[in-house]
Amino acid sequence: MKNDPPFFASSKTVEHYTPRYIWERAVRSMGAIDVDPAADPGHNIPAAVHYTKQENGLKHVWTGWVWLNPPFGQDVIVWFEHLARDYSSGNVTEAVVLWKAAVETEAFRALAGITSFVAYPHARINFIPGSGGQHGGKGSNFSPALFYIGKNGNRFIEAYSDISDIWKPVFLSVKEKRKGQTTIPAAAGGEVIA
Repeated sequence: MKNDPPFFASSKTVEHYTPRYIWERAVRSMGAIDVDPAADPGHNIPAAVHYTKQENGLKHVWTGWVWLNPPFGQDVIVWFEHLARDYSSGNVTEAVVLWKAAVETEAFRALAGITSFVAYPHARINFIPGSGGQHGGKGSNFSPALFYIGKNGNRFIEAYSDISDIWKPVFLSVKEKRKGQTTIPAAAGGEVIA
C-alpha cells in the first residue's frame, strides 16, 4: 500500500452506500444476499445478516451469497483478503463486490485475483450519502467496478450487462514474486501473485 498512489484519498469519505439499482442486480445475479459484511447503519441491502461498522464484519465468517461494498479507505485490501479466504474455504458460494476501478493498486490486484467477471458501469454511480452526507446523491469522483466471484457468471452478465461492459480477467502464470506483491488463492485454483 505504501507505493499506491493518492487515489485512495480521491474521496471525502470511505462510506459509499449502494443505490437500489446496483444491489437489485446483485440479488438477480446470486438469487439472494446472505451476508452484507460492511452494512450501512440503515441495513438498506436486503441481506439475511448485516454487519455494520460496530459489529465489524471482518471478525465474522462470511457464508453463502455475499454482497460487499467495503469502506473505500487504504485498508480496503483486508476486506478482499477476508473474502478470498472465505471463498477458497467454501464458506462463500458467490459474491458481488462494489469497488473502484483502481487497476494500479495492490487492492485491485488482490480482488481481481479471485474474480470471475468484472462489470464496468457505463456511468459513475450516484451513491447514497454516507455519514455527514458527503456525496449528497451526486456522482462519485471515481470510476466504479463490480466484481463477481463464483461459478455462475452467466447470471451476473445477465444482471449487469444493460448498464455495464463485462470483462473476464485472464491470469497469466508468473514465475517469480516481486517484492511487495501478495499471493492469494485464485478463483480457478492455484495462486495469483498480486
